[in-house]
Parts: sequence; C-alpha cells; structure tokens
Amino acid sequence: MIAVAISMLHKNVAHPEPKAAGIPCEAYTPKDWFRLLLMGLVVGVLTGFFGVGGGFLIVPALVLVGNFPTHQAVGTSLLVIAMASVSGFLGHLSFGAVDLAIAGLFILGSLPGVLSGTTLAGKMPERKLAKAFGWFIILLALYLIYENLLR
Repeated sequence: MIAVAISMLHKNVAHPEPKAAGIPCEAYTPKDWFRLLLMGLVVGVLTGFFGVGGGFLIVPALVLVGNFPTHQAVGTSLLVIAMASVSGFLGHLSFGAVDLAIAGLFILGSLPGVLSGTTLAGKMPERKLAKAFGWFIILLALYLIYENLLR
C-alpha cells in the first residue's frame, strides 16, 4: 500500500495521456483491454483473499496502469465496487450472515458522507485529489501495520 501511495504522490497527472482525456473505449487496443482485464483479476484476487476494500486497489490501478484521471478512476471504482458488493451481499444473505438492521443504519449514516465527499472531490483539482488519495493510503497502511504487527 505504501509503494502504491508513493506512486500516486509522484504520478504526473497534470498532463494525462490521451486515453485519460476522454477518448472512447473503442480507442483502446487489444493490449489495453488485456491489461485492464488483468488489473481486474489481480485486484479481485487481492480483494477476495485479504478482504481489503477494492477502492484502495482499483483507483491506483486505474490511475497508474490504466492512465485514468483520478476523478474518472474514483467513479469507475465505485461502479466496480457496487457490482461486486451486490454479488457478495447476495451470497452472504443466502447464508444468513447479514444483519439487515445494522446494514440499514450504516447505509443511512453513510449517505450524507458519500454525497458531501463526492461534491468535495468534484471541486478539487486533479493533482490535489491524487495527492490526498496517496496520503490517505499511507495513513491507512501505517494504521494497518500498527494494528497487525505492533499491537
């Protein structure tokens, strides 16, 4: 996580590559499609194996490997997470492993945060958003190291 965060902090997003500037997906080559598919597979395996939030892996993968602008990577990541969450939710629901009351309260509480976070991110320049994301990943990584190794 720290290595990915450092890459995010040093990534030059001021001059994104043409694909990141809004060229339609038809402009991607078969090699680009394969790289995106491979990124999805790696992120899926890591997410499933470690149980870490996909957004912390998907956003850097899209920015660093897919050359997406950070704003577009965040939106794309949210769609991927939503689809994966629905399938995971249905699987856990079928085993009775979901407390619907707790989930409902958490969803109700998170809606204002999601709306305000989306508004704030939309107003941030591309470079500042990428740097903020990088620093947040570093803080999260340090917390995980503390919780799992030092505590």
